[in-house]
Amino acid sequence: MSKYPLLGRHALVTCKKCHSAPTYKDASKECYGCHEKDDKHKRRLGTECQTCHTARSWQAWDFDHNKTNFKLDGPHKKVAGKCYDCHQKPMEKKVLASTACGSCHDREDVHNGSFGDRCDRCHEGDNWKKVKIGTSALSK
Repeated sequence: MSKYPLLGRHALVTCKKCHSAPTYKDASKECYGCHEKDDKHKRRLGTECQTCHTARSWQAWDFDHNKTNFKLDGPHKKVAGKCYDCHQKPMEKKVLASTACGSCHDREDVHNGSFGDRCDRCHEGDNWKKVKIGTSALSK
């Protein structure tokens, strides 16, 4: 009956939950129209909830980290989906985790910070034993 796809949890609510007029044409088609009060991010991540969340549940989300400035490649692939290994709860800001290698790997720094915390300037991301010299990589 509705032109709006009643997917996931939307199929479980009564018509009057979203519509107030007897014609049932007044409901917002945008997530934020109904769910502004549910936004734990307080608009800091925008109002396009479907970018990360699904109609199944607010708890169900899908986030492509490769669209950020910190792709989860190489050994970082193993933390994909384990957000709170790097980020704090609740996820209220766009940038929560440092992208500096030393913020997670400071114990592994054999240089004891003497070259800063941007290990990727000299080391390959998929193998820390590879060292870049100029445009080539050498193995230690």
